[in-house]
Amino acid sequence: MDKKNFLLLIAALVIAFAVGEGIIRIYFSLTDKTVGSSEEEICHKNIYEKISNVDDPYRFSPYFPDYMEYWEYYGARPKANYNEGNVEKEIIMPDGQKMLGIVYDFQTNGQHMRGIKDYSYEKDPNKLRIAALGDSFTWGDDVPLFFSYPAILEELIPGADVLNFGVTATGIDAVYLRWKYEALRFHPNIVVFGIFIDDIRRVHPCINKPTISRQNDQLVITNLPPPSLQEIYETYEEPKTYSYLIDFFRYQLKYFGSVKKKQYDYGFDILELILKEIKNQSEKDQTYFMVLIIEGGNDHINDDVELEAIDQLKDMLKEMEISYVSSNSIFEQENFTPTDYENMQIFHFMPEGYGLLAQGVKNKLEDAGIITKQNDYYFFFDGNYSILILTNKQNSSDVKVIFPFLITA
Repeated sequence: MDKKNFLLLIAALVIAFAVGEGIIRIYFSLTDKTVGSSEEEICHKNIYEKISNVDDPYRFSPYFPDYMEYWEYYGARPKANYNEGNVEKEIIMPDGQKMLGIVYDFQTNGQHMRGIKDYSYEKDPNKLRIAALGDSFTWGDDVPLFFSYPAILEELIPGADVLNFGVTATGIDAVYLRWKYEALRFHPNIVVFGIFIDDIRRVHPCINKPTISRQNDQLVITNLPPPSLQEIYETYEEPKTYSYLIDFFRYQLKYFGSVKKKQYDYGFDILELILKEIKNQSEKDQTYFMVLIIEGGNDHINDDVELEAIDQLKDMLKEMEISYVSSNSIFEQENFTPTDYENMQIFHFMPEGYGLLAQGVKNKLEDAGIITKQNDYYFFFDGNYSILILTNKQNSSDVKVIFPFLITA
């Protein structure tokens, strides 16, 4: 090739690159997407964009305004003694009686759990202590405190304290770290590790939380403690110059086939070691360990990758000989279909769903011989009075009522 043709080739390549770069930049501008060579880089940029918005009064609040705070072992957890959202109002009882009561919403205790009372680190030998860990399905999103599954489980098992360590909008990494650095301090008799299937892929690294990786079949935690959002804002440097086109192609090569599938592969690799550690520690402490799988049940599962992930999770638990129960199996046994929440703008369960979830956990503990047989109930949520009615399956005259409030007068 002579010099002239070579220069023409170079010029054509430069022009093609410039055109491609322009097209990609226009695409990301129109779609309002973040460009990056990996999900980790995209997460970094999204975090920085959020905290750079000086008009957002909550820009340094982790995840959600107000009730979350920085935590040195993960980056975010519920604040202690948070009671915003609680409402004192006149309550009309089913018998027509009027009372004053407090409806508890985001209430947390002094130990960063969703609840009202604090617990001693020294466990009462006469009480059963259950540590409920998980994401928003454990926390009990979309319902008041007393309708969360841990609160209902405490009602179903006399003499039990159920400690709610749920953290909204987090993955298996947050669940694991709350178990490791908080729940173990309370010496539970039972550990219930809740996994909404999407939690497994949420373990992907990001600048605002610890990075959990697998090295030589060992869990390695780096970026601990993670920087606060304020520190990220002060120290993070965005790339000065970079190519959208190059980053776009690097991203496509890294996640060829399916981004979600790659994320699940990474998550399952970590989850195996997490479960192994919890199982080993539970055996050492003579603690019963079980997994609660939230499969969905109300259009939460949308594609084949997630369905395959559910099967993979169940196969992993069977192979590791870890006890588990799933929301779908609980609901199918009760011939219960969760409400279609699309028009209600609710993603999680209504009180009946949380009630059956609690009963399913209770039944699993009974089958394993961990607790004695307790009554089983039918659950009905009366929206007129905002009460959850429990009717004994064996004795219909035995009825309990769970209120979303505590009577003050």
